[in-house]
Amino acid sequence: MAKYLSQVEVPSKPLTRIDLNLASGILKARRELNATEVLMGWSEQSRAPEFFFGSLMENLLRESEFSLLVLRPREPINTTRRLLLIASPDADLEPGFNAGIRSIKRLARQLSAPVVLIGHAGVSERVLSRIRTLAPDCDLVMSKTERWPGLTRALKEQYRDGDFLILFGARQGGLTWKPRMTHLPEELAELFPRANLLLFYSGDPRPDNPNSVMNPESLSRVN
Repeated sequence: MAKYLSQVEVPSKPLTRIDLNLASGILKARRELNATEVLMGWSEQSRAPEFFFGSLMENLLRESEFSLLVLRPREPINTTRRLLLIASPDADLEPGFNAGIRSIKRLARQLSAPVVLIGHAGVSERVLSRIRTLAPDCDLVMSKTERWPGLTRALKEQYRDGDFLILFGARQGGLTWKPRMTHLPEELAELFPRANLLLFYSGDPRPDNPNSVMNPESLSRVN
């Protein structure tokens, strides 16, 4: 994972933790470091159903105080030509939407790649307008689908070599979660086996959240 972080000039250092299970160790390390983002790698040996519906992902997604990023790298990230951002019609209602989009736009600037928002016409125009107001600036366009269930067909038509797929997901039970989203990561992984894929589950590290651990002066990542 450090290799891929270095491609986008993000510093990292290895940390070792010992715990009874992987999810517990990750969550404890996050609290110790006051981390607001956790970046996980998705290896080629992990099958999609086992990865997404195993205890690790389920346990990590139960806590909403941090953003969870799951990266499946297939090609060097610094060769990215476009970021295809997949967002639900009401993605802007998620509490961590602003922070998540800022992170994605910073990535776009680092890669000198435009962001193409893939979404439902009408509602997603509101999402697009919201994204435009958030810093930093980056090239941003929209590709409309007739309806949310037609998303995968629109993606197959839109996808080109060098595209980096980013799914702005939602935790189950969240404001914008839909049953369709449960299997969407698995579908994307199978439809685009050679594409770089990033799953982004935004967190809500608000100071008034009693379960939140956040140091506003030093934001960290666990990877």
